[in-house]
Amino acid sequence: MISLKFFKPSLATTLAIVLAWLLSVRPAQAGYTVTLQQVGLDVVATGRGAIDLRGLTFSNSTFLVPQITPSFHRLGTNDMGCSISTGPIQSGVDSYRGASGPLSFGGGGNTFAISGSGNMVGIAAGSSSEFTGVLLSVPRGYASGTFLSDSATYGNFLGPGFRDSGATLATLGVTPGTYVWRWGSGANQNFTLQIKTPGPASTSIWYLNNTAFVTGTSAPTLPVGWIVVGVADFNGDRQPDYLLYNTSTHQTAVWYLNSNVFVSGAFGPTLPAGWKVVGVADFDSDGRPDYLLFNPTTGQTAIWYLSGTSFVSGAFGPSLPDGSDWDLVAVGDFNADGKPDYVLYSPAYGQTAIWYFNNNVFVGGVFGPTLPFNWRVVGVADFNGNNKPDYLLFNASTRQTAIWYLSGPTLVAGAFGPRIVSGYTLIGAADFNADGKPDYVLYGPYGPSVQ
Repeated sequence: MISLKFFKPSLATTLAIVLAWLLSVRPAQAGYTVTLQQVGLDVVATGRGAIDLRGLTFSNSTFLVPQITPSFHRLGTNDMGCSISTGPIQSGVDSYRGASGPLSFGGGGNTFAISGSGNMVGIAAGSSSEFTGVLLSVPRGYASGTFLSDSATYGNFLGPGFRDSGATLATLGVTPGTYVWRWGSGANQNFTLQIKTPGPASTSIWYLNNTAFVTGTSAPTLPVGWIVVGVADFNGDRQPDYLLYNTSTHQTAVWYLNSNVFVSGAFGPTLPAGWKVVGVADFDSDGRPDYLLFNPTTGQTAIWYLSGTSFVSGAFGPSLPDGSDWDLVAVGDFNADGKPDYVLYSPAYGQTAIWYFNNNVFVGGVFGPTLPFNWRVVGVADFNGNNKPDYLLFNASTRQTAIWYLSGPTLVAGAFGPRIVSGYTLIGAADFNADGKPDYVLYGPYGPSVQ
């Protein structure tokens, strides 16, 4: 097995420590609340509050990982239940019985988190022949009434212990609303899950000089239900445009931009269920960008040839190896033949690979560099101006970005880029101010992300 490097999360700032202390000494808390909402391309749970353990009975000590199960039902039985836990990737907890509350908060199955931090807290409710009731889990040795805070980012399940980013409330199978588990009438004797209905999302552009942050600016706010899945020049004006995707209808659209300013928009084709846009590139050399599609369930790839936003035709590309844990994550020309190539990623080992193409025909493949734990490829661009594509990396736990400079598939050097502000997701890079240097595109629901 390939050895993976681990990155230690940064320590909380002094301000955050002081704030947490002030909150912890308040005389009354409204219990513990987890807010689950769409943040960029991911779904993020943020928990905070205090828990009064009086009235609960100790059950056992164990380990938890951050995960979410809106609904569990064992076929052929009346067994059902639900659970959610937030916090670091694995942590010891003490579990207590005695609470009561809902047995589901949606219809989805189990999804593990791609990252997490803070205190491990969880709730699990079930009704079965093996266990009926609610298990509340808190950090091992927790002092009743002490303030807690944590977060977890949930993505798509790829295999035991390994996840990919890019989830929505719909793919997680959760139902927006408020769900409460109680074990008394005290202020801190409840656990509340608030699942927020998605609202309009904002975008921002961070202008860079290689890895150095220059300035940031607000960009267009998206309609409810739409996310940014790609950036490319669709109308030939040499200005990058947004490729949008509606998570409910599977419709695509293009928003034409002049730097950070919205000019106009047009609908693109609707994707079949189970398919996602991985990237945009000109596969048939007609000077117009095409969609690179991937079906994570079947491993099948496809190219949709476009004229502007109009679908012209489609062709299947090769399928990723059957039963493998490889994912298609990006596209770029790595062998300088003028033909876009696939970038693959194995979450199990952190390994990347390049598949060389002639249009939709596989030509050959080679391994690329191995990523450290918790890092992922979010885009490909030429950051150092040597006409060779580089990896744009993002660590969702630390919010850190990095550039890995490549010569073909070979890692030459690496450098950290700016850290992304909380609540925003880095989705790619393109040159928005025509200075010949790629800039970051950020997506999130909280308003301008200017540093």
